Amino acid sequence: MTELRLEGAVELQKVLKALPRELAKRALASAARAGGVVIRKAVQARAPVLTGGLKASVTVRRSLARKGSDTVVSYRVAAGGPEGFHALFHELGSSHESPKPFMRPAAEEAFPKAVAKIRDALRRSLAAAAKKVSGRYGGARRALTR
Repeated sequence: MTELRLEGAVELQKVLKALPRELAKRALASAARAGGVVIRKAVQARAPVLTGGLKASVTVRRSLARKGSDTVVSYRVAAGGPEGFHALFHELGSSHESPKPFMRPAAEEAFPKAVAKIRDALRRSLAAAAKKVSGRYGGARRALTR
């Protein structure tokens, strides 16, 4: 299991609240997707290749869920279509084949790079959003530069 320690969550929350809701949501979504792309590339690099279909089927997918009055946006890396079905047997094995995991090890290996990419993308997105609205929301820009 991979562990993530988040530092600066209080400051991040202040910055996000200082921005218009739509800009904050867009910044978070683009940062999460950037991290997903890092993991997708790692999974594709480790995917077994017979026809190339499994490697090509690995994508970053966005999903929406409602939690009370909030909408939770998440990104996940998955193999889709018929090849996605076969990825399950590669990853977990079957009664006829032993497991040959490639997705979990790739994700765990790429996790630190993905977190760094999320941090950098979030920093850039929030700085751009704060700059865009700095006339009306100068506090968000000041909080980012501290």
